[in-house]
Amino acid sequence: MYRVKVTSKGQMTIPEEVRDKLGIKSADVWEIKETATGYELQKHVDTKVLETYAGYLRKTETPTTNEVIERLRDK
Repeated sequence: MYRVKVTSKGQMTIPEEVRDKLGIKSADVWEIKETATGYELQKHVDTKVLETYAGYLRKTETPTTNEVIERLRDK
């Protein structure tokens, strides 16, 4: 069990061993969810980062099936 103290500013220092186990790094954003059995801590996933790649594969020209077959026959 670990014990942490909350400062007057509402900050806590998470022990290094716990940070290492959870992969917590400086400037990470974490979410705290209330559940029926207590609270759950999970790393925030920024979906906007993924939006950068939305449709990326459509930007490249893909050959049709017939074109692929013709290329294979030419070899």
